[in-house]
Amino acid sequence: FIRSFLHTLMSVILSQFKKTGVVFDSSISSFEATNCLSIQVQCTGVCPLINIENTSGCQLYLSRDALHAEIVTSLTSGLNVNIPGASAEDDMIELAVPQQFKSIIRGNKLETEVLAHVGV
Repeated sequence: FIRSFLHTLMSVILSQFKKTGVVFDSSISSFEATNCLSIQVQCTGVCPLINIENTSGCQLYLSRDALHAEIVTSLTSGLNVNIPGASAEDDMIELAVPQQFKSIIRGNKLETEVLAHVGV
């Protein structure tokens, strides 16, 4: 892994990176990853928008200050968002971003929802 630490920036953009890790403090505008494979991204400050496109295998780590970020994904698989636990002593909580959706036609509109599989 290549690791970099970046301070507050306008935006952070990764394009066509493989097996890369990036840590940044804050982004005024956004973080974007496009056409990447096996990346790890950590935001230790704030970031209002996170956009992940055509990326496979992304571990995203957010600080408490970044929990209000809007996460937009497209053509992405294996994306996990890791957020802080309830207290500083708790482990991080890993949340998987859904990859499968169900669409049905109602009248003349298409309704799409996340397809969730519940284990027994």
